[in-house]
Amino acid sequence: MSLKDNGRHSTDGLRVRAQLPVVPCRGDAGVPARLAAIDRIRRHAALATAAEGAPYLSLVAFALAPGGSAALFATPRGSRKYRNLRANPRVSLLLDTRGEHDRDYASAEAITVVGKACVLRAGSAAWREAELALRAKHPALASFLEAGTTALVRVEIEEAVHVAGFQRVTAWRPGPTHSGRHARPSSASSSSAPPGPDEPAS
Repeated sequence: MSLKDNGRHSTDGLRVRAQLPVVPCRGDAGVPARLAAIDRIRRHAALATAAEGAPYLSLVAFALAPGGSAALFATPRGSRKYRNLRANPRVSLLLDTRGEHDRDYASAEAITVVGKACVLRAGSAAWREAELALRAKHPALASFLEAGTTALVRVEIEEAVHVAGFQRVTAWRPGPTHSGRHARPSSASSSSAPPGPDEPAS
């Protein structure tokens, strides 16, 4: 059986491995544009919450808020991730384009979004905006989004770290505008994100 035939490796695996960088380098990606692009082609993200000093990962159906300044998702109020983010609103989300092929090491993109979670007040303007965005992207979740036991959560983006080409890293923090390379670099002193529009998680 050849490497190509075994379903786990491909004949170009050695070429991919030889081309991969061994140390990180600074990238120049337009991170807001890449966020928008991944939002269009990917439906789910990995959400990291923490409670009592322990990290916890969950899969969520996400959407970017209009304007791209925040990530949105819904969760049952009885879920562990909901309890975690209420106790500690500092969260992160991983959005990516990976597949299951050797070539994905070099071609896939990943963006880690870091921010503060805010549980939106049902019926508020921010809640309605989030509900519309999530419903438009995930119509199969309509009844879940309408349930009184479901919380809609907005994560204001404080930093987004884009990785492409295996180790080409671009870190972006929103400034006065969301214009990619005109935003503040990650080395700038950080400031608190604006408070959430409805219910702060803590």
